[in-house]
Amino acid sequence: MWLLFKAELRRFRTPGVLTLLAHLVVLGFLSRTSDLAQQPLLYYRTFAACYVLVGVLLGAYQTFTYARPAAWIQLIHRPLSPARIGSALLAAGAVWLVLAVALPLLLIAAWQSEFTARVVDLRHWMMALPALNCALIGYAAAAYAVLANRRIGFGVLIFFLLITVARAQSFDALLLQWLVLGYLGVLLWLVFQPAHAAVPASPWRLATMLAPTVFVLYVLILSTARFGMQCTWIMLGDAPATATVPPANSVQESLRSTDKDLMLAGLAASHDPSAGRWASELRAQEKLERYGPFFTELPRRQAFANVLTLSFNDAANDTLWTFSHDHMRFEGRGLADDRSPRGSLAPPQASAFASPTMPIAGVLGLDHLDSVVMLGEREAWVYEPRSRVVRPLLALSGSEVFASPPMRVGNHLAALSDQALYVGNELTFPEHGSARISLGGPIDVLSRVALADVDDGYLVSLTFLRNFRQESFSRVQRVLHVDSVGRSRIVATRLLAQDYPAWFRFADWWMSPLLDRVAITLKGLFAAQPGLEPPERELPPADMVSLAAVCAALSMFATAIRSSQRRLSPKVTLSWMLVNALLGPAGVAAFYLAGGPSVARRSIVRTGQAAWHDGVIQHTPK
Repeated sequence: MWLLFKAELRRFRTPGVLTLLAHLVVLGFLSRTSDLAQQPLLYYRTFAACYVLVGVLLGAYQTFTYARPAAWIQLIHRPLSPARIGSALLAAGAVWLVLAVALPLLLIAAWQSEFTARVVDLRHWMMALPALNCALIGYAAAAYAVLANRRIGFGVLIFFLLITVARAQSFDALLLQWLVLGYLGVLLWLVFQPAHAAVPASPWRLATMLAPTVFVLYVLILSTARFGMQCTWIMLGDAPATATVPPANSVQESLRSTDKDLMLAGLAASHDPSAGRWASELRAQEKLERYGPFFTELPRRQAFANVLTLSFNDAANDTLWTFSHDHMRFEGRGLADDRSPRGSLAPPQASAFASPTMPIAGVLGLDHLDSVVMLGEREAWVYEPRSRVVRPLLALSGSEVFASPPMRVGNHLAALSDQALYVGNELTFPEHGSARISLGGPIDVLSRVALADVDDGYLVSLTFLRNFRQESFSRVQRVLHVDSVGRSRIVATRLLAQDYPAWFRFADWWMSPLLDRVAITLKGLFAAQPGLEPPERELPPADMVSLAAVCAALSMFATAIRSSQRRLSPKVTLSWMLVNALLGPAGVAAFYLAGGPSVARRSIVRTGQAAWHDGVIQHTPK
């Protein structure tokens, strides 16, 4: 085993060293032009994709050279167990990924820490771990895809999607990546056998290999069906998104409307005696100011990626301020020399912020362009560069968290939490004269917020359009009037019709309620907070439950037909029917791909060690 490991290390020494040097040069060049530790999320995702690609190339090339029949027979008949042979080969590849991916990141972090004044936190030192995990996931997935039966080996694609959409942050994200690596390790152990392309006979082994394939087929069927229906509607001229004139009072009409037209439409549905006067005043205004955009997640301490850039320039004091997750305050360094320390910024009478804080400049209007909003999870401050003072702006109460930063909207200062909209008339939210307007709906459905001044106060339009499938709250527009002392009342409520039928919106649920729930669970696995995407509060409509039952019955029927064609025993047929009743069309497709004489014949030709019997692949001696 040790000799095989050393031979594999030597085999890849040239490409490994070249990749290490190329990676180090790229990181060194980028670190000279920007601070790699303070970039937005898209920047890190681009690097993660590159690391995955490196792992995929190594895993595919290394495994493919051994997967050819002659080479595989020579490899697998060494005086070692298949598990030890596979461990030696894969360990050598993993060592080169450690050197080529993780080592340059640690060297750059050390250089920034010792030779620059940039902020280097624990999370930056730990950045090599998620990068290495991404490369190892690509490496293991490619190795499995090459060795496994091609009819089901593509299932590993789901792991790339999972680590992309998962909401786990900080060290919790590492737990998710290690879980994925553990699953891939089990898959590699299952296929690193003499008959590596054979579908296993054991039910639990078969389930382990088919689970990722079922999820890939689920996503593929769902995406294809939705895309096909969209194309069909476009060709028929019935697509809501491309209609020349969308239906009145529809979601699509509201999406296309300006904020002024949207508020006028809301007032048109009002029975308030002042609605006509307010509408006349609105028509005289050139346009309305919109509040937004909204966050979809909030930063967590020591999170590897940034929701927003955590640095801002303070030209008045020749300082670049950067938030430190270790010290929980802003640390300054010289703008001109990029080295000299310039002290720190923290809230008044405190040495640190309570939560990770994001600097947001240019949101307080033209008169305060230099001012920077410092936004935490539940508190907001304003930093004034001329006086170098941090003063409180707004503190939320209870369990509220910010969903968008405080910003100037027309003549008002507005701030949005996950439960309410706050509106003030100055650069503060005073106790008297400011308004707290309850949203009356989930934040993940709220789409647009607009304000308009009228002679007796101001109007607020709240339009709930987002979240394709959230049915526990109707698509609706509410218009509220706020008087001079901050008292608010609803003056109009306008229901909006959904653009797409319920069966289209709920396709991911009725195709397989089980897969839909598992997908939601996996996305939120190890997530430390629910964030700004609360779960659905109710079950889908009753007719969608009926549609799910019909889909399950059709899946069982299709499974029975396939089983009769393969002449499976009643026990095996019933088991597959029950399983596919839960998995839906994706389970049926996986059943068609995984079972059948064609798979067995291919395995016999390639290995001479597999045969089909009673619905499963079984091994037979040569």
